[in-house]
Amino acid sequence: MVVRTPQEQQCHILKTAPDSQHKETRYSVSVKRSLNAALALNQSTQNFKLVFKSGTTVDLDLLLVDDTLLINDKWLDFHESHNNAPCWLSQQSTGQVNTFSCLHVVTHLHDLVLVELSRDSDTRTGRTSTIEPSLSLRVRESLQQMPLVVETALTEAACELKVSWSDSDHDLASVHGLDPKCRVTLHRESTCSPKRFDLLEQNGKHIPSAVRLVDFDE
Repeated sequence: MVVRTPQEQQCHILKTAPDSQHKETRYSVSVKRSLNAALALNQSTQNFKLVFKSGTTVDLDLLLVDDTLLINDKWLDFHESHNNAPCWLSQQSTGQVNTFSCLHVVTHLHDLVLVELSRDSDTRTGRTSTIEPSLSLRVRESLQQMPLVVETALTEAACELKVSWSDSDHDLASVHGLDPKCRVTLHRESTCSPKRFDLLEQNGKHIPSAVRLVDFDE
């Protein structure tokens, strides 16, 4: 008989839980892509694989196993992810929210990943961590620049699309008299989809395409 501490039992439950069968929504897709984008900002986390686990019986958010992040799939659901930490939107909304704007969800998960990585470095594998002190701030700023509610429409001109989006950072920039630019890259889903998570370079800095790149079907 194996005797485990409460923490060890929680880890065991999450490890052995079935993979998530959560129905994919705009919200859940955005959570996955945004977290992948945040992880891509540092070499210690950029190769981590995300595996979401059905976590209805476990009180654990995530667990790092080698280079795989096992994540409780409650974070893919708007209301479940706000049970213990409600925000203004979750308190006001009564229905399902499909448009992702709760950046605090991703920054919270990313902070938990850094805690796991630190614990992994210190007590389990001896793996050296290269996390710069400003990484959390950089992640928050990158997410704030992420376009929201991206929509496309045909115009009267041939071979022309109108692209529109909301920008959570726009109002703050306007207060300071700034006019931030966002680059839209049009590509074919059939040929370029494997590159959607590639890093782009802008002003000498690499930024994840999941934050800056807008995808369109062919």
